[in-house]
Amino acid sequence: MDGRSGEADSEIGSIKTVLVIDDEELNVKLLTRMLTGEGFRVLGAASAEAGLELLRQERPDVILMDTRLGGIDGLEATRWVKSNPDFVSIPVIAVSAYSAPEDRARAFQAGCSHYLTKPFGKKDLVEVVRRFTGI
Repeated sequence: MDGRSGEADSEIGSIKTVLVIDDEELNVKLLTRMLTGEGFRVLGAASAEAGLELLRQERPDVILMDTRLGGIDGLEATRWVKSNPDFVSIPVIAVSAYSAPEDRARAFQAGCSHYLTKPFGKKDLVEVVRRFTGI
């Protein structure tokens, strides 16, 4: 995987960019398919390290962050995003199969703006991403 998918639009600003950080390639592909079908540009990363590098290069409008990643986990990566003045305003949406109240609380304490519990449907995903991208 080259870390990127979707196509940039020639009219800068008309397409919102979503960065998906998930160590399961199938999840990245599924989220990409769901969102590109709704007009979003999607960048995919298989690790927090790769995702943070894409963040620096591309400055997405929203980040979908798997909370349990190998290496730097998703919550640690979220804390880094939220502690960086250049990126603090970018919403981070936690994506996790864990639904316990303490898992949700940890995500919000790390700086996540929303928490999506897997499995979720396309309608729920698109609604949340639209809300946080302002469209």
